[in-house]
This record gives sequence, structure tokens and C-alpha cells, in this order.
Amino acid sequence: MNEIEEIFNLLDDWRKLPAYQLERRADIFFAYFLPEIVKEQFNLEEKINYSQIIPELPLRKTKREKKYRSVKVDYAVFTDKTLYLIELKTTLNSLDIKQVEKLKNKIKGDSNSNEESEKRGKSLEDIIGDIYDIRYSPNSNKTKYKCLIDCLRIVPGVDYIPDSSGKKTEIRVNHSNIEIVYILPVSPESNKKKLVYDHVDKVINFFEVRTTITNSKFFKSKRGQKIVKHFCDALKRLEEVKNNLL
Repeated sequence: MNEIEEIFNLLDDWRKLPAYQLERRADIFFAYFLPEIVKEQFNLEEKINYSQIIPELPLRKTKREKKYRSVKVDYAVFTDKTLYLIELKTTLNSLDIKQVEKLKNKIKGDSNSNEESEKRGKSLEDIIGDIYDIRYSPNSNKTKYKCLIDCLRIVPGVDYIPDSSGKKTEIRVNHSNIEIVYILPVSPESNKKKLVYDHVDKVINFFEVRTTITNSKFFKSKRGQKIVKHFCDALKRLEEVKNNLL
């Protein structure tokens, strides 16, 4: 047994424990393959680099009373024409329809809200502007938010024009398209299927992930093929567990 196989076997064993959150540990493997997954699933011509992917992107909850709390999206993938907000679930049991609906309302708009900004949803410009606001809020980790802003400065689709103080920045976006994507073990069935598809732009299941990375020419090295094989085997096991067969 090689080191890569041992890592995936360990994840497979520990995921069965009650308090172990596999999604938090497996996200780096999905991130490794994410450029190819997004490129293939959305038929993009442009190459996607890791610098275009930001994990745990904060979305400000509300601007009421100048509150700066946020929710996090697993991955944000910035391209020339679209921002993809991607949530990863390793079991369907962890798929909370209320959370799916909240994310959709936050981005696309909530007609039931009393706040005008919440009714219209969030644009790419809003998302980045909120991150600047959070950075300069009293309780933020300013060092880490500076790092996040540095990452955002090089993503496609956004231009920045800072003023002389460096604290205020005019943000110009080159598109207004934001898509919500869920990566799930299997496509949801029965009553969950309609609920999920009503609130997201696309669902990518693990079979589609396996097919994409197996056929990709970017993982053809000997070591790359080992990672692909063990990752695909792990995904197949997750597809087959009972609590995904809803």
C-alpha cells in the first residue's frame, strides 16, 4: 500500500465516525481537480488556474445596523464571464434545503425581504465591496482579510482603482453573472430533487466528477494517475453509501 492509498483509506475509515466532517478534509482534493471540473461542466474555452479559486469566500449576511457577520461558500471560481459559487456535500443527508434556499435568496434576491438590498440580491461588485467593509470592521482579522483582498486583485472579471489612501477602492466588474453550483454524491431524487433544482443553477454529481478527471489530459503523469485512481475510488464508495440513496 502506498502513501496516497493510505491517506484515502484513512479518510474512508474516519468518515464513519459520528463527529468527523469529511467535507472539511476532502475539500483540498476537490480543489485540486476543480479547474478541470468547472471547465468541462460549463464548456469553457478558457484555462482556469488555481489563482482563480478562493475557498471559504465570505458573503456578508446583512448590512442592517452595520453588522459584519458572514456566511462562507466552499469555493468561489472566478472566470472572465461568470462567478461560480460552489458548495460541496459528501452526503445528501448534509444537504439542508433551507441553507440552499438562503444562498439562492442572498445571491438572486429575496422578494419577501423588507430590505431593498436583500430584495435585489448581490452582484459581484457587492460581494467584493462587502469584503472590503468586513476587513475594516472592528473585529475582523485584518491580516487574513488583506490576504483575501490580495487574492481578489488578480482574479478575472474585476478591475480595481484604489484611491491615494488605499482604504477605498472603486470596483469595476466586467460581468454580472453569478451561478450557484452544488457538488453532490448522487443527483437528488424524490422530494429533494425539485427543491434543490429550484434554488441552484447546476448540480454536479460524483459520477460526473469521476468522468471528467479520468478523461482529463492534465492528470496523465504516473503520480497524477495514482491520485486520480484513489480519488475516484473514494468518490465511488461515497456514491454507494446508504444515506445517499434518498
